[in-house]
Amino acid sequence: MKNALFPITREEGLRNLAFPSPAGNRLECATHAEELRLRLFYNPHAGRRRDAASRAFSTRDIHTDAFAGMRIAELPDAAIAGISYDPFITGFQIQHASSARNTLRLLTFAEENAYALTATEGCALLLKPHTRFQIEESWLVEEFEDRGERLCSFTFFSGMLRNRVRELDDGWVAIQFFGREAIVFGAEENRAQMRRLHRKLARRTFDDLLVENEAVLAPLLAEGRPHLADTGVQRIADL
Repeated sequence: MKNALFPITREEGLRNLAFPSPAGNRLECATHAEELRLRLFYNPHAGRRRDAASRAFSTRDIHTDAFAGMRIAELPDAAIAGISYDPFITGFQIQHASSARNTLRLLTFAEENAYALTATEGCALLLKPHTRFQIEESWLVEEFEDRGERLCSFTFFSGMLRNRVRELDDGWVAIQFFGREAIVFGAEENRAQMRRLHRKLARRTFDDLLVENEAVLAPLLAEGRPHLADTGVQRIADL
């Protein structure tokens, strides 16, 4: 969970992407020869705790991982044909050697300490707890303490009745998602905040979550957009 005595963090993947959330958490994705690995660094919600210690609780070199492990198996770097990066909505275009195609999309919520994943043809997100997940009908959760901070990691999925969740012998939990279903994951200060997010975000389609997130972002992004009299220059500025 913490690595205060370790050397400075180095990028570990063949391709590395970072998705810092305005709400506090930071997600990193690293492509590897066999799989896509993810790490979620926890910070308390920026809207509720604005002190310097909270804002710098997790840095690149001293941090708390919300999950002991996160990966998407059988997604090698060679199969990722393209990445359309955006801090809030990123797409991974996938083409396997068998010619099978898929598109994985990742959403960063503008106002919540959470992220969402979907895939057009299905994928499996594998998560490893620090100790053990509590798995209920439509979420898995783990509460623990690190460096004096209590936190609650969570993942929302479509439901146990769809047989999408598997506990593996090595301690990992695999969650399958298909056909634009959304998996929402993140970390918060306590279970009460997790339940609030479950009421707000769970069992929603990915596209609905995306539309609502874009509506939150639109007025904020418009404030920093230059408006020029020259339409040609305006088109360049909009690129």
